[in-house]
Amino acid sequence: MSRGPTIRGSAARRMQAAGAASTAVRSVSGSRLSGGQISEDPNQDLRGRGWVEAYEKLLLDPQVQSARRAIKDSQLASKLSFQAATGPDDEVDEESAAAADWLNRKFGLAGYAGEMRRPIESQLRTLLDFQFLGYRYAEEVYRRDTDGEWFLWYYKDCHPRAHRDWLYDEHEGFAGIRQNDVSGLHEGEDPPEVKAGKLLLLTLDQEGANFEGRGILRPSWYWAALKLLASDMIGVGCERTACGIPSASYDREALLAAGFDDNQIDGKDNHDSLLAQLEAALAEISAGESAQLIFPKGVETSVAFNDAFDPERLGYVVSMCDQQILTSMLAQYLLLGQQGSGGAYALIKSQMDLFLEAGKNVMDMLCQSIGGPAGPGTGTAGRLLNWHTRFYALPQDRRPRLVHSGLDGASLEVLGEVIPKLKAAGEWTAQNTDESWLRSKAGAPPLAAENHRSSLEREDTDPLTRRLRQSAKS
Repeated sequence: MSRGPTIRGSAARRMQAAGAASTAVRSVSGSRLSGGQISEDPNQDLRGRGWVEAYEKLLLDPQVQSARRAIKDSQLASKLSFQAATGPDDEVDEESAAAADWLNRKFGLAGYAGEMRRPIESQLRTLLDFQFLGYRYAEEVYRRDTDGEWFLWYYKDCHPRAHRDWLYDEHEGFAGIRQNDVSGLHEGEDPPEVKAGKLLLLTLDQEGANFEGRGILRPSWYWAALKLLASDMIGVGCERTACGIPSASYDREALLAAGFDDNQIDGKDNHDSLLAQLEAALAEISAGESAQLIFPKGVETSVAFNDAFDPERLGYVVSMCDQQILTSMLAQYLLLGQQGSGGAYALIKSQMDLFLEAGKNVMDMLCQSIGGPAGPGTGTAGRLLNWHTRFYALPQDRRPRLVHSGLDGASLEVLGEVIPKLKAAGEWTAQNTDESWLRSKAGAPPLAAENHRSSLEREDTDPLTRRLRQSAKS
């Protein structure tokens, strides 16, 4: 049998090189990252620590605080759990199911009490602040269980005010963080430094190597600053005009006729003159230290008001800022009930759908960061499985996934009307995954493996067809 030509030497090496994938990283991120500092924001006062300080002031605004709490509460209403991988026929992978059960028991999900130092829900409440600031990271603290397996004991939250530098490698990407010793526990030592492989980093809208991202509160900064300015002006106006400005006048001729001389009335070197007493008395009234004045005949007092001050105009500015703050925070549904807002069901429905979609996207990011493969700043579950004596060899496509449920906008009542119509039209074939999803929507326990059915078995709606199929199998 003849054989084809054999290519050897430099020609073979060239062909091999031409067909090989290039692993070299030649591009640059384009981010302004120098000396561990990111300078992406066009406002120099809102870069790095400056933005953290501005963010903490923003949280004092009642509108910001109410919207922030509403967003986080709705997201935390979703239920998290690790779910096993399924095969092409929707069969559950037994090894993946065992890994999912082990993770759920450690994290305290799917009805388990958990073995963490603090409930995972309380830890997620803090970590979810990344969407408002732009980033948040926590150090992963591990511990061995009674079987000798490593598990996550807790996420040690790192407040952004302690952040100092980002550690970055142009080829590997995120490499870790360096912090300021704000507690004073490491005085005289090098600044605390944590490698990326021991961190959970959550970033919103990251571009390139900008690990600080861009939080949903950043667009609110201008309106919050304008609101603070208008509120301060209202306060100053009230202080200066609400109580009026006391004034006094005197009739020199009447005072001279009453027996006062010029020195007693307003002598320059006489600190007990009538003029000096009037000035001191008016100052006490302005300070609230005196409530009455007694003067001789010929002295008149009055209170002057500044009619030019109009708090309603500044109040309109404050209301406009409140509305803009909420709009920029993706919390349009909070605008309902304010002046000029409609109350139609269609408006509420569209705004709630947008709100739910935003919440699901954030929870998707959280689930992928915690439950994904091990990497720099991500993949807590992946690291734990890599260290596990039983699950370390489990391929990535067979590893369990961290999923959330409860934020879907679809209603079970609506589904109950739509699905039968789709089945009647031949556009819906029931599967095990469909039942599992419906169970999660209703808050019911997951579908057990022994209760799985094929699509044909699910279509057997009458006893005769079911018996005929069973006899055919036998």
